Amino acid sequence: MVFLNASQRYDSLIKWLEDTLNKPIQSIKSASNDASFRRYYRVHYDDHRTCIAVDSPPEYENGAKFVAIATILEKMGIRVPRIKAKNLSEGFFVVTDLGNDTMLNAILSKKIKTDHLYKNAMNVLLKIQVKGLECQQNLPLYSKQDLLDEMQLFIDWYCFHHLQISPEIMADFDIKKIFNDLADHALSQKNVFVHRDFHSRNIILSADAELGVLDFQDAVSGPITYDLVSLLKDCYIKWPDHQIDQWIDYYYQRLVKHDLIHVDIKQFKYDFDLMGMQRHLKAIGIFCRLNYRDGKENYLLDIPRILEYVAKMAKAYPLLNPLQQFMCKHVF
Repeated sequence: MVFLNASQRYDSLIKWLEDTLNKPIQSIKSASNDASFRRYYRVHYDDHRTCIAVDSPPEYENGAKFVAIATILEKMGIRVPRIKAKNLSEGFFVVTDLGNDTMLNAILSKKIKTDHLYKNAMNVLLKIQVKGLECQQNLPLYSKQDLLDEMQLFIDWYCFHHLQISPEIMADFDIKKIFNDLADHALSQKNVFVHRDFHSRNIILSADAELGVLDFQDAVSGPITYDLVSLLKDCYIKWPDHQIDQWIDYYYQRLVKHDLIHVDIKQFKYDFDLMGMQRHLKAIGIFCRLNYRDGKENYLLDIPRILEYVAKMAKAYPLLNPLQQFMCKHVF
């Protein structure tokens, strides 16, 4: 396989699109700012029809898994981009255009009542978790090593690279034990279909406010609270604790109704909080990596919000005390 540079890939994508669509392309523009190596383009063709062209470099991205997960979700009745054409060897796809009105945009513009929007999103998530039980065996397991590797990004990219803290100083706080405890706790939860990035920028509203889901290709079989944390303790928008508690209660009652959960609400909220710690440590590390490695500096702007989540939980739970000490001394 010959790997092409960005300019060559774009030219190859355009040629493939023209051959595939067999219609004149009227315009093609960037459709989203993705944190991965994928690029998305909104293509106008054939009297203002649109589709999304996906450039997913095969040396970095698993195109076959993207196709497989899209197919699974579509069979569940989840509104996802339908794959119209694919070239797995090159990593090129044409998918249906769900639009560009994200849940985050709808919240910020106050187009729809926030509570209604979040309950709709949770209903979509519940559908994925209930129907996903039938196909979980087709998903990779969210392993302990995966969880640990993700939290290690916090040390490698935030502590070492961003804060310029030495390994010797980090060793004083025994953060690795916290990582191990968080991973073990996550693995103790019930396993379900996990989207893995279910948040306000990956949920799209149609003209009639029907919700669609993007960025699902990293789905795994993993902890039941993971996607709920992604949604309610979003890296891109923050809600008051009392509001988050109400939404957790709403979702918990539906899990009970569908016999998906067998712990009490107190335990569920504890699981939710510790899962959130794992995800937020990972996100801080990823956002730093996006800045320093990939030149995507805008992600640094979201780190203070995520640090607030981490600091609050580190203060709330004794097992996270070493992390609280580290943050008091070196972060705030």
